[in-house]
Amino acid sequence: MEKIIVDSSRLEISEAGYGSPATQGGCAKPKPAAHTGCGIKNGKPVPTVSPAEWEIMETLWKHGPQAARDVFAALPEENSRDIKTVRTLLSRLVEKGAIGYDQIGNSYLYRAEFSREQLVCHEVRSVANRVFDGSMSALFASFIREEELNPEEIEQLRQLLDERQS
Repeated sequence: MEKIIVDSSRLEISEAGYGSPATQGGCAKPKPAAHTGCGIKNGKPVPTVSPAEWEIMETLWKHGPQAARDVFAALPEENSRDIKTVRTLLSRLVEKGAIGYDQIGNSYLYRAEFSREQLVCHEVRSVANRVFDGSMSALFASFIREEELNPEEIEQLRQLLDERQS
């Protein structure tokens, strides 16, 4: 079974099945009734993060656990934040439960507590709830209307819908 991963402004199709090792901890396959797959992990709600915090999360997902100075160094060069701002963002993410840390000597190694897929799923669900009255079909219809889809992408979406109906 395939799943939809929303990456930036595109819909991508992944060959990994729901619940497979490649997707464990990610956005669970939605159930027809109430959807809870991307809102909770180990009893903790998935936090909402700001765009600046998202950049920090991207660094941790890409590079794994890092000290604040390493997170700062890994941020894109066009990023004009200073190390103090990065430390503030890390503190906010710890308070939200989005990241954890381990103290090693005088340093703190920060790590993501949620996968990228979980936060993406949470953000998409949040947009659907806020903008489309919770309707995922309205959200996807909006993307499909606005996005330039090639014939292969259209066929992949048709296949997903056919599988969903089965």
